[in-house]
Amino acid sequence: MYNNNNTNTDGDDDDDDDDDDDDDDDDDDDDGMMMMMMMMMMMMMVVIMMMMMMM
Repeated sequence: MYNNNNTNTDGDDDDDDDDDDDDDDDDDDDDGMMMMMMMMMMMMMVVIMMMMMMM
């Protein structure tokens, strides 16, 4: 069951995602990456500040 689901979903998802992502994310990739990077930077800053406060 688990193996069958994995193979089926992986094959379908990979094929569909590759096709869809290549077409759709060409324009949105930069914005999405920038937003993710900004969010990660903010999270890291908050974590570092909390660590410094705790020390």
